[in-house]
Amino acid sequence: MSAALLLIPLMPLFLPTQTPDATVVLSVIGLAVLSTSLAFVLYFHLIRQIGPTQTLTVTYLIPLFAITWGYWFLHEPITISISMLTGCAMILLGTALANGIRMKLSLSKADR
Repeated sequence: MSAALLLIPLMPLFLPTQTPDATVVLSVIGLAVLSTSLAFVLYFHLIRQIGPTQTLTVTYLIPLFAITWGYWFLHEPITISISMLTGCAMILLGTALANGIRMKLSLSKADR
């Protein structure tokens, strides 16, 4: 929203050369409804169900999914480089640590 407000004064300087067709308009609406609105509903549902710590760990997995979707849908190569392997390992380790520590704390509180 704030990005749109900041760009409004620049709009007269960069007028489009043609009007977007119905496919483009429907695609943008579909992305707004499905990708943004539905994602927020699921996100806040997860916060309520499993707590904020475990919900935030979902965002750490985005690079791994980006690599996977790029490989499957865009046929991008997965290189076995040190940086890619190290990055994936650090993401998985951090996610496991965050969830493991949270689970151990929950279990120790239940024992009391």
